[in-house]
Amino acid sequence: HGGGVFHSGGTAALVNVTITGNLCDAGTPLGFGDGGGLYKTTGAVTLSNTLAAGNFDSAGNAGTGNIYPDVAGVVISGGNNLIGIGDGAGGIADGTNGDQAGVRLAPLDAGLDVLAENGGATRTHLLEVASPAIDAGNNDIVTALYFGSEPFLDQRGGEFGRILDGNGDGDAVVDIGAVEFVSRMPSFASSPVLAVDEDQLYEYYVETADENLAEQFTITATALPMWLQLVVTGNNSAVLSG
Repeated sequence: HGGGVFHSGGTAALVNVTITGNLCDAGTPLGFGDGGGLYKTTGAVTLSNTLAAGNFDSAGNAGTGNIYPDVAGVVISGGNNLIGIGDGAGGIADGTNGDQAGVRLAPLDAGLDVLAENGGATRTHLLEVASPAIDAGNNDIVTALYFGSEPFLDQRGGEFGRILDGNGDGDAVVDIGAVEFVSRMPSFASSPVLAVDEDQLYEYYVETADENLAEQFTITATALPMWLQLVVTGNNSAVLSG
């Protein structure tokens, strides 16, 4: 039980926590364990602004019986949680208390990138640009009790603020999970050919990139001379040739 967190007895409060990539029943396809992310038996666990998704009860969450990959057991919702598969998560209901929860047949994609060095002392999972966790938390939960003195910071500390305007609507709202999404302008790079010999092929490569993960860009040319063409090559890149 409890591939990520196992709770028995006492009380615990999880505030702006990300629980992902954990597995129970490892090596036992017909095992009895539940709660790849969090398993709670006795005591009390309160989840607030917390994300639990992308965990596994069994390999691929396959098999019959109780498949409770993200949260197993009755918890207390402090509001604004995101549970990828809410089967087995007593106390969490999609659309109640600001909570979001999918089901096994229709999991909720949390929009998490892979574990990586994103600043701070530990590796973290960044939110992708379309993540439903962005600006979906509750600012009232972000207090000195859990975050120390102001300015409140996310898991990375340092320059990484905890309450930001991630979706660009003008309101600064905390994200669900451990890391706050920061929107950045895309970058543009090209490798121009400044001179070519007569009858030599001219090629000019254009590439775009964005730290806001999962974004795709369309590269177009509004006006070109008849001898030049733009070919979009995919992966946010294109080439001018002629």
